[in-house]
Amino acid sequence: GDHRDLHYPLRRQRQMCIRDRDMVGGICARRYTGTKAVTASIEDMQFYKPINKGDIIEITSHVIWTGTKSLIVKTKVTKEEYTEEKIVCSRAYFCFVAIDKKGSPVVVPELIVESLNDKKNYSIGQEIRKRQKLEEKRFQIELKENL
Repeated sequence: GDHRDLHYPLRRQRQMCIRDRDMVGGICARRYTGTKAVTASIEDMQFYKPINKGDIIEITSHVIWTGTKSLIVKTKVTKEEYTEEKIVCSRAYFCFVAIDKKGSPVVVPELIVESLNDKKNYSIGQEIRKRQKLEEKRFQIELKENL
């Protein structure tokens, strides 16, 4: 058979995983902000372990950083094989912008950071936001110069 057939299930799994995490992350962002939130970018997506037929998967998300009108949500996918042990399969960071009914950005509530894990995740969120700002500038240059 065609060697591409071997890669289809993994490609399909990743496509579904991205879509589902965006949806779960969006629900988390909406619940946090109390308004609609749209995906601005997907940051640093990592795949660790494959998900196999019959595995039970769980997608979790939580807000790790907030700015004035945006927030970063960490999503994690875990699986259970035939034991109840949860195995991390992948994780990603999504940046959302909170918007009103007209589509204009609105202010996001400030994140209260209390635990050590919250502080570590907040620090990761700050680093991601710094990188995003650089990428946004690069993208504007690419648009301007038609690259």
